[in-house]
Amino acid sequence: SLRKPSQQLSSGSVFRMSQQSDDDYVCIDSDGNVIPANEEASMAVAATFGDELVVHDGTDEWYLEGMRECEELRARLDNLNCEFNTSDEDEDEDEEEGAEEESEAAATDDLDSEMMGPATFSREYSDNGGEDEWILEAFLMILIVKMMGPATFSREYSDNGGEDEWILEAFLKRRGTKAVHREYSENGEAETNASYEYLCKWKWYREPTWESRSSLEELGLVSRLDAFDRERLPNNRSTNRRPKRPSKLNKKKLIPGTLETLMGDDFAEKVFAKTRLSAMYVTNYAPVLNRVCEKRFIDKWKESPPSFVPMIMFHGTRHPNIGPIGSQGLRVPNSGSGVRVVNGSSYGVGIYAAKDSAYSRGYTDTDKMFVCLALVGPQYTTMKDCGNICVFFDEALIVPLWLIQFSTVDTGEPPVRTNFSSLRECPRPVGAGYCYVNGHGTPAPRTQRLTKKMNRSIKELYKRGVVHARKTS
Repeated sequence: SLRKPSQQLSSGSVFRMSQQSDDDYVCIDSDGNVIPANEEASMAVAATFGDELVVHDGTDEWYLEGMRECEELRARLDNLNCEFNTSDEDEDEDEEEGAEEESEAAATDDLDSEMMGPATFSREYSDNGGEDEWILEAFLMILIVKMMGPATFSREYSDNGGEDEWILEAFLKRRGTKAVHREYSENGEAETNASYEYLCKWKWYREPTWESRSSLEELGLVSRLDAFDRERLPNNRSTNRRPKRPSKLNKKKLIPGTLETLMGDDFAEKVFAKTRLSAMYVTNYAPVLNRVCEKRFIDKWKESPPSFVPMIMFHGTRHPNIGPIGSQGLRVPNSGSGVRVVNGSSYGVGIYAAKDSAYSRGYTDTDKMFVCLALVGPQYTTMKDCGNICVFFDEALIVPLWLIQFSTVDTGEPPVRTNFSSLRECPRPVGAGYCYVNGHGTPAPRTQRLTKKMNRSIKELYKRGVVHARKTS
């Protein structure tokens, strides 16, 4: 079969069009597998509209218009220094981490008597100079540790009476003593030491031992003890502990609606102007305010090259899908998301969105649709003579920002901003400018003049009898 050159979609995925005859086209992915033509997205392309696939090369005026504004939006994006917490569970984890770090700091200074060091045995020399002696001693040490558990033994002196036997290498830890230690001087007087014990690493011994401060002072280690104590002061803790991870509790959280603010003050007027071009007039609108989806989109935007432009697009769907889309975002069907193909997928299984609101209106059974923000690259797919669409195979490239309610009759009233849940359950208005599709209400033109301005796909729905204008009494 003959294949056309590879074409790059906005998502970065590559597929080819294979021509088997003059009018027979099939979609083939980068591995050569045929993409079924009847598998979906929640707003997909009807198979009857499946004309030849056209790939724009970045010279389209719609794309260039977005490129002219992209530089300013990029500057705003670079200034957006927000750290994101996507759920309340993250905050709970942060609090637990903070509590653990504080308890760890306290335990460093005041170790419990339960935190005992491993067993320490003095090195004893025998008359047997063979290797068997050391193997037996090691075996006995392991056996005792397994039977008795971790234990701490006092320092034992060997037969070597030289001064170099007890050479201190380092103090490892210190702990407060819970029991009162009484030691006797040469005169028989009892002295009480209730301060600290220190875990000492000796040069000739493998295992460290816990020693009282008084016994270490007798060895002339007063200056080293004082230096170690100064390092344990709060002001010097950072030099003795691993760097503390920055707490997420102090980071800024992404406020839902940040993406709408990032697009500028004129974002709402741009949306209303686009719908008016299709003889659709917004009466109510509500922000979706999905923090997870907005974060995912912003991260993708930061990673994408400058040629990817955020564009306003529209997505029409049936009324039962409005709630799940608002809470979970737009999902690629058949990808483990629980979304199934509904309207066919002439150009692959993905998320279909239109730059013309009139085209999306043909796929909704209500007077509502989603206003989305999508990252569009220099090459994107359109449908010849059937309005322009984009296909997204990556959910991070498109995010629903608004749910709008519209009419085909201009009442002259400004759009009203409301909340998502109220607008989702808002009943369909009855009156001029609305029609019924299989018993469900949906906007439709009421005059011949408005009909002439409609997209060809919508006119086709009227001709096929799918859409019927509501009769006026």
